[in-house]
Amino acid sequence: MNISTRTPFCQRRLSLVVSVTALLGWLTACTNVPPSAKSSQSAWTIFTDYAGGFSVLMPMRPQESTIEQPSTDGPPVKRHQFIVDPDPSIELGVIYNDFSISLPNIQTVGSPSFFDIIQEAVLKQLGGRLIRASDGQFASYPMREIRFEVPEKKVLYQIRIIVVKHRMYQLMIASSLNLDVSHEADTLFNSFHLLYDERQ
Repeated sequence: MNISTRTPFCQRRLSLVVSVTALLGWLTACTNVPPSAKSSQSAWTIFTDYAGGFSVLMPMRPQESTIEQPSTDGPPVKRHQFIVDPDPSIELGVIYNDFSISLPNIQTVGSPSFFDIIQEAVLKQLGGRLIRASDGQFASYPMREIRFEVPEKKVLYQIRIIVVKHRMYQLMIASSLNLDVSHEADTLFNSFHLLYDERQ
């Protein structure tokens, strides 16, 4: 990608990392982006991160970064993110972070109230309108899916959050509001695979 000739969907990447009691990072949207004439049609290939313990299909090799965020409730939280923007109107990625077992309410990670904190804070921060939210399971692990729009930015967010013990995975897609990204969402979400069984 030649950044000098291409406008990225967002100036700051997708980020949604929370501690047990506070949001540490935010999903961010920037300027309005016109919908592309086509969504990403390139062949998706498998991407594996052994340290993160997952594999997933992506339309191109993601940009990898690690961001350390301070926490008022314990040690800093390291956010590992893998982001791609295959088209000017769409950005998708996988983010994970581990919560310290020393956090005072670590046992609530993955509970409905934990997911509520994420959902309510993000909607409030972005002025988002909730379209749908549902709880479920990924294998035997707790999961919540959130779909919401930010009308002022004309952006649609689709998020799947999976909690595996003290690790939180976030699968995300941000796209122009009137762009059909159902294929990309289904491919990203359905191809996500854990490399290790943490249920022991």
